[in-house]
Amino acid sequence: MALINAKSRFKNAATKAGLGLAAIATAMTPIVAANAMVRGDTATPEVMARHLKAEGQEVVALANREFIKLDQNRIDRYATAFTCSTNGSHGYIVEYNAPLGATPTQAKVIARTENCNIYNATSSVAPISNITVQYDEEGVRKKCEEILQNNQATSCGSFNRAMQNSINEGERIAYDGYNSNAVNRDTFNVQGHFTITANTNKGFATLWYTTDEGATILYNSYSEFEYTPSQIRKFDTPTQISMK
Repeated sequence: MALINAKSRFKNAATKAGLGLAAIATAMTPIVAANAMVRGDTATPEVMARHLKAEGQEVVALANREFIKLDQNRIDRYATAFTCSTNGSHGYIVEYNAPLGATPTQAKVIARTENCNIYNATSSVAPISNITVQYDEEGVRKKCEEILQNNQATSCGSFNRAMQNSINEGERIAYDGYNSNAVNRDTFNVQGHFTITANTNKGFATLWYTTDEGATILYNSYSEFEYTPSQIRKFDTPTQISMK
């Protein structure tokens, strides 16, 4: 039940996790939400921007997803925006069909998150996730066996192991939120959670998906990860403590 090490971040097989996410997730907890976008929604960048603005979304970080095509000896890059609403209710991971700095023609919702959190991975104090779930080791093992047997990922392991691998590679938690799948555009099911770890010095980042059972797989890998200027300003703003 080996877990993908961060050094193996550019394996093509890691992208299988994204293709099989609906099958990997199991338990469902209904959540009533406002009419919103869902995973798989596609639009022009201009239309996507309007939808994000209408939902009170702010882009908190940008990166390039990297996908190696070994047979063609090349790396394809896809600009990715990580968003979170101003009140933290929900966020999106949106991917574009061109790398950062180029002009895309299409934007696609890769994931929707509930209760998104943004952490300062550049802080002198290592961030600690607000998602605190205790997982049963046997449950993790069984779910990982299922994932591997169904060829939904090439490696799988515990959440703690994934986070330790990230720390060993100089990455820290930068973003997390519960994975939110739609029954319709008003009701969503929480199925596991996403965690983004990042090494801001090198610009590397990793997106992990953890099932409700605690089985964790590498979902995507990124380069050129950076917080947006507006998010950096928020990090630099001292917390106001009320004396009332």
